[in-house]
Amino acid sequence: MKELPQKSEGRISRLDQLLTLQLNGEATQADSDELNRLLQSEPEAISDYVELVTDSSVFRGFSEAASYCAGPGRESEDAGGKPLTLLDRSVRSRMHQRAPLAYIVTAASIFLAVVLLLSRNDDNTTSVAAGGEGGVTNTLVSADRSATVGNGSASRGAEEGVPKAVTGEVATVIRADDVVWAKDNIDVDELTRVSVGQTLHLTSGELELVFDRSVRMRVRGPALLELRSPTEVYSRFGVLSARVGKAGRGFAIETPNGRIVDLGTEFGVAVDEKGSTAVAVFRGAVDLMYGPQDNLLKPSVTRRLVQGQALTMDLDGSMRRLVSYDDSQFPTFRNDLPLEAGRPSSIFTNVSDNIRDGIGAKSYRIVPGGLREDVLAYVDRQHQWNGVDSSGIPSILQGADYIMPFNGDKGRSNLSVEVTVGRPSRLFVFMSPIAKVPEWLTDEFTKTDMQIGLDESGEYALVDGYELARGPGKAIDTKFFVWQRDVDYPTTVVLGSVRQARRGTGYCMYGIAAVPLEVARHYDAKSN
Repeated sequence: MKELPQKSEGRISRLDQLLTLQLNGEATQADSDELNRLLQSEPEAISDYVELVTDSSVFRGFSEAASYCAGPGRESEDAGGKPLTLLDRSVRSRMHQRAPLAYIVTAASIFLAVVLLLSRNDDNTTSVAAGGEGGVTNTLVSADRSATVGNGSASRGAEEGVPKAVTGEVATVIRADDVVWAKDNIDVDELTRVSVGQTLHLTSGELELVFDRSVRMRVRGPALLELRSPTEVYSRFGVLSARVGKAGRGFAIETPNGRIVDLGTEFGVAVDEKGSTAVAVFRGAVDLMYGPQDNLLKPSVTRRLVQGQALTMDLDGSMRRLVSYDDSQFPTFRNDLPLEAGRPSSIFTNVSDNIRDGIGAKSYRIVPGGLREDVLAYVDRQHQWNGVDSSGIPSILQGADYIMPFNGDKGRSNLSVEVTVGRPSRLFVFMSPIAKVPEWLTDEFTKTDMQIGLDESGEYALVDGYELARGPGKAIDTKFFVWQRDVDYPTTVVLGSVRQARRGTGYCMYGIAAVPLEVARHYDAKSN
């Protein structure tokens, strides 16, 4: 991950602190004044603040709070009759001038939601701000944290409804691929039942469990996993992914420096042998509770992560953005397509941008060998790639490596996306017909006669009629043009921003994919 200049990093950190105080109802008048001064003093601070606000919001959840909180033309007041506002009018005016409409709607929802939280908060209730699409919740909570000496974990208290002491069988091992068990662990065969208190210590291979409480989990060795209850496991080290059904909501994974609580989702957790924990959310949302491991009396912080977000928790209690991750880093639940023998795990080795380094938690997702019908196109939407008709996705693209960017970035005029290509390959960009074709594309890429379809979910659509369907050619909302270029050696390719050329539906962020260059040239030879 790129390091920010000291000045920018300090400003972002202070903005994040001030925003967290506002969200938790703890900001003083001096804090509000400082926030206004900071936003007025540096032009870049407005964009940073809008990004942080957007990363702390839910469009749907906060729109409900906004309608409850105050009607049109009204300003909510505190007990002393003083208006509760986060920013003065001059700053709000500058935000309207600088930010796209979607961000303004989100920011306005945040302001109203904070008023609601402040008006309902009391001394004995934790301040909570819900997080959602692109959203992160920062919630300061006091937790009963007691050290578990036997395994070095820091237990942060039982979740509501979870028994503190439960025994008996709670899960079934349904798959054990090439598993080598540690010497201190009794071998566990497929279709074996496992119980509370049991430890699973594997030095290699992959294990899949199904919990009775509607939780499916994959564990990749080396890993050490302890089953603590029907709804909680402790991972001292190892890599795992969990898919949680409705009956399993609230399932928790504890690590040496944090606790991940499911809110109905699919997510991955990687704990290295030093104890640092990476968390990536594939769908839905989770709450993270984290804090310094060596200070169990210090209140922890809970932060909500949603689809498309990923963070690393370090042992000192700090968090940092995981700028991008490869699906091969986690044992995900997609139906993997086989990669040819000897091929590296992914053509793409890294993705970054000039917008978020150090801000928020949004993370690019790299999917090696994963492009096929009905796969997710973006990390922040449910839209899916499909063939434009029944013939399916163009054959050269089937099984290609691809990157899931942020659809919300289509409105950023100064965007620069750096894609590191680790081997000779043919690189593809899928461009919406509603977008103006940018110079960075025409200068470096060639337009092909191929197209790929996007099936939009309609989750944020302003009109009805958007529904997902299964299979090629079904419910295609936009046909993207496919552009390509050959990359002869490992390098970093810089892609730019896009802007809307004409009115109409289908204005979305571009897609990115690649296949090995030898595969592309073999395809060319067959086609000719």
